[in-house]
Amino acid sequence: MMDQNIETIFSIASYRNAVYILFLLVALMVERKVSSIIVTLLILTIGENSSNVLTHTLLELARKPGLEYKFVWYGSWTLYSLISIYLIYLLHVKLKLRASSGAKFLSLMMLVFALFQVIDFVDRATWDTAYFAVFYQYGIVIGNLMITPMLLFFWLRDIHKERFKKYEEA
Repeated sequence: MMDQNIETIFSIASYRNAVYILFLLVALMVERKVSSIIVTLLILTIGENSSNVLTHTLLELARKPGLEYKFVWYGSWTLYSLISIYLIYLLHVKLKLRASSGAKFLSLMMLVFALFQVIDFVDRATWDTAYFAVFYQYGIVIGNLMITPMLLFFWLRDIHKERFKKYEEA
């Protein structure tokens, strides 16, 4: 049963990866310049591809007995989230871009994911209660499912604001 759940998660991840790539391509065609949403989607797409490559290895390590193997699992995903936030920030600064609502939302989601990882690791490693396991399991899945529609919403809202602002100026 556990292996079937894992395979379902991997198949969802591959669909999610395809959606991120498609979203990035559409945004590139619409924006036609480097913008905050392009940077955000680029980091998201690269991160998703990287996580798909690492997941099998990390899962095999996490299945081994010992706290250090659990730390590798939780620590890797926490580091992944924090690096994603840093890269979004760094590229916005280097390219002199104003962070869009989408960039802020994705950074917030990555921070939430990192907090889920840390809290669940501490819960399991110190108290061994797994009280937070339900929030961890469902929170990360729901959060990942929210990312694409929310980024699309923020992007379309920003496009609408930009076009409305042009009409006001004319």
